[in-house]
Amino acid sequence: MIAVVYYLHDIPKHNRMKKRMEFATHEMVNVLQNISQNRENKRISLEDMKCAVAAAYLSIYPGTTMYATAVLQHMFAHFPHGHIACIIGKEGGKASVLWIIQFHLAGNKGSPPSLSPQTMDIAKVNKSLPYRHEAAITTYKVDANPSEIYSNLTIPKGEIKILIECFSFWKNAYIFSGGSTPSSDREVFGFFLMNPIAYGVYKLGYFNSVFVFTPKPGLFNENAPT
Repeated sequence: MIAVVYYLHDIPKHNRMKKRMEFATHEMVNVLQNISQNRENKRISLEDMKCAVAAAYLSIYPGTTMYATAVLQHMFAHFPHGHIACIIGKEGGKASVLWIIQFHLAGNKGSPPSLSPQTMDIAKVNKSLPYRHEAAITTYKVDANPSEIYSNLTIPKGEIKILIECFSFWKNAYIFSGGSTPSSDREVFGFFLMNPIAYGVYKLGYFNSVFVFTPKPGLFNENAPT
């Protein structure tokens, strides 16, 4: 009977977390599509991206809970992480990634960040392609079949699309605020019986959500935002 109660708790909770991550991803798209529309220079900057990330994840991390409280410490132990990538359609149905921006709020650089978007760690990924992050379900390649980058990606020749992948990140180096160490990802995400599904090469991403969209004119180009 207890196992049934736990099961009835864990399955709906997993589904709710997944839906919240999908909502956060869509919210980020909405912010990026509209944040610069009332200014002369409509090109999206890294500062715009910080604001988009911070706003979108509020549905999962209310208040300031997405930010580190000390080095490697967070209210929930896990934190927002993800990528924003620019992809162009190529000859023969191929696709190439032009640039990748990575965002995360790990607080692992010797001192925790302030509780504001301005101090968020967000920057261009300077790695040779192909590249796959340890917690991601997307793989970044050049002259590849679009499905090799993301299973649902389709893109015509010459068109630019933006891919956003959002997830919660946790590994055993990250602990709760106050210093207590989680025993498992089940404890971190508040599951009783089942283990939350983990994604990526090292199974460190949780509730991963991907959305691909065609940006409004002037927002993005072949050069990464600065």
